[in-house]
Amino acid sequence: MPRTKKVVIPVVKYGKVDTFKRTIAWFKKYKAVLFFSIIFGIISTLLNSAVPIIGAYLLEKINAMPASDDVQKVFSEVLWLGMILIFAYLLSFAFQITSIMVNIVVGQKVSRKVRNDLVVKLNTLPLIYYDKNAVGDTMNIICGNSFAISHCITTNVANIINNSIQSVAVLIGMILISWQMSAASIALLLIAAVFIVFFLRLVGKYNHQLMKANGKMSGVVEETFSGIEIVKNFNLEKHYNKKFDERNAELNKLEKKCGVINNINSIVLNFIINAVLIALATVAGFLALKFGDPSLVLIYPSYVIFINFLAGPITSISSDLSSLQNYMAQSNRVYSLTEAEEQKVDYKFPNKIKKVAGAIEFKNVSFSYVENTPIINNFSIKIKPGQKVAIVGPTGAGKTTIINLLMRFYDPKKGSILIDGVDIKTLKRTAVHALFGMVLQDTWVFKDTIANNLIYTKKNVTREEMERVCKLTNIDHFVKTLPKQYDTIIDNAVSISDGEKQLLTITRAMIQNAPIVILDEATSGIDTRLEIIVQTAMDKLLKGRTSFVIAHRLSTIKNADIILVMNNGNIVEHGNHETLLSKNGFYAKLYNSQFNM
Repeated sequence: MPRTKKVVIPVVKYGKVDTFKRTIAWFKKYKAVLFFSIIFGIISTLLNSAVPIIGAYLLEKINAMPASDDVQKVFSEVLWLGMILIFAYLLSFAFQITSIMVNIVVGQKVSRKVRNDLVVKLNTLPLIYYDKNAVGDTMNIICGNSFAISHCITTNVANIINNSIQSVAVLIGMILISWQMSAASIALLLIAAVFIVFFLRLVGKYNHQLMKANGKMSGVVEETFSGIEIVKNFNLEKHYNKKFDERNAELNKLEKKCGVINNINSIVLNFIINAVLIALATVAGFLALKFGDPSLVLIYPSYVIFINFLAGPITSISSDLSSLQNYMAQSNRVYSLTEAEEQKVDYKFPNKIKKVAGAIEFKNVSFSYVENTPIINNFSIKIKPGQKVAIVGPTGAGKTTIINLLMRFYDPKKGSILIDGVDIKTLKRTAVHALFGMVLQDTWVFKDTIANNLIYTKKNVTREEMERVCKLTNIDHFVKTLPKQYDTIIDNAVSISDGEKQLLTITRAMIQNAPIVILDEATSGIDTRLEIIVQTAMDKLLKGRTSFVIAHRLSTIKNADIILVMNNGNIVEHGNHETLLSKNGFYAKLYNSQFNM
């Protein structure tokens, strides 16, 4: 069918507040646990913030010790302060570890729930969603972007809260000791913060470019080796070597930049902090001379501790704010999926077909994927039970559209489709799907035993019944050559050709034994010898069943009772083989062209 072009999933651009509210909603179940985790984090931060204040007081006592009359008393006080300092460190560490572990556990549970909910959501989406969106992009949302929701709350937001509290607490402690030195320290730190933010953004920019360049190079590698037979057949090795070399050179250039920036990251930050400390020492000397207060110089070591305690939180807050923006953007991609329009609810009071005869009627059916671009226009036809219907036409003519409508993947815009006189709109979609056995052009097998692959659509099948059907399709012959025969697991270690995989899917449909059968280019991957064998087996299987066959090789559908001829998304002719040939119309041209090439 003329599918709509695959596009990247459009990101819904919610406001920052809306995005944050949606993100917080995932944590509703764990709000009590998170509350205590935040409290533990705050306690740890406050204890950690008390360390430089106690340390500054301790330094002051040590400096005053030689001039003190009661050295023993001062020493005892210093000893107690040192023990309190150690205790504060240990207590802070315990609360911090507890908070981190709780956040990790909650984050993992939320990530798991997000992924589960996304998969459940995918099962509620209509087929048009998959037609419009790239599969790889959807997988990236589930496997990659879903992690952002938990990480931005349990890591970024938690870090921002704790670092902000620590910064405020340390600043208060600084001001209590000396407002002059505090004012100078804050001014110098604000100047340093500008350089730190600029440098961190530079790091983020080049790392992002590196990721993109790495993705481009991976794309070239995947393209080359997934189509290695074509590359070798047309001697394109030099072309792809050149293409890879260009991408590799681009990646190498960015790796050098990122390597330099990432390796000097800590060096630059240390340089900025040391520059602040040197500037502060100069300011302390100047203030001491100006105000005639030598204590401003004596308390300088205390401010070295304060600034080191402030530098970390300031750098971390800047980094976390940058990461938070990135994670919020990824969260928006998740919400683009969670809020995608779902499949319309099935009929409230569904009908049932007790015994399916297989009579099908298209009654004034009109359909279009895109508004004002009709694909089927007022189409009507009656198909008797047991008839074989072939759908033919050029690639992209819309053949699969008929099947999608018949199986209720889409509903007609106008008109109705009836099975045994029952409008399929009044049946549950699951009930409609159960009426059809289907073999697609693209083979689909999964990593499991051959037996489980064959009985995937019908569990209550005996081994004898399964092997009987396998003999009809000639699959029994090659299965018996495998190490464990029907118990052989299909994986990379077991070499199965595309034709053999197609035989597996055909046999699977035969075992399902559904009342209506759809074959979409089912023999396209089978050589001529096997096709004759399979075609004979299919004729036996389809006898007495209504069937729909999509085929490019018109010689395989000459015995069809009805042939629907499609072109440019419209049904231009219908009838049997002889009738359509006698009309000397579009079908006749298609048929004759296959023998005049």
